[in-house]
Amino acid sequence: MFRITTTGLDEAIQKLSNADVSKLQRAIRSAIMRTLRGARQDAGRKIAQRYTIAAGKVTRTIKLRAMGMSGEMTSRGGRNKASSFVLRPRSRPRKMPAGGVFIMNVRGQGGSIRRGFIQKNGEPYERTGRSRFPIRRLSGPSAPGMLSNPHVAPFIVRRMEERIGINLEHEIAALGFF
Repeated sequence: MFRITTTGLDEAIQKLSNADVSKLQRAIRSAIMRTLRGARQDAGRKIAQRYTIAAGKVTRTIKLRAMGMSGEMTSRGGRNKASSFVLRPRSRPRKMPAGGVFIMNVRGQGGSIRRGFIQKNGEPYERTGRSRFPIRRLSGPSAPGMLSNPHVAPFIVRRMEERIGINLEHEIAALGFF
């Protein structure tokens, strides 16, 4: 979860006491939501750079919420299907290749699963027993896990810190005070 807080804005509101406070509060809330929407897009792009999943599959799990003078961006969800990532073969072939199934979740870090196969539904499975059964479905990382990755999370926080000031200036200027 990433959180935006507006410290020091109460003082700014006091200085602008001749202005309509409710309009300023709406402008602040609008700036916060604009920042959060941009952060959601940035998160999708950054995840698509690192992982082989489409950005839309991750950004749809991200929820934005503005509460008073702060806002938050949260993501919930389970592990993603392995078929959402790079998978070869993509569909069930007539005869499985000798090397098994190739899966790549993180760019440049894929590997073959020798006892893997593609089920009729297009999902990859792996044999875990000595014979045909038992099997287990293969999956990739969850959206919250990808967002909390050390390559992604600091980037999102830094972008939100950069954008909140710009968006706040824009919204207050649109009210005509400055």
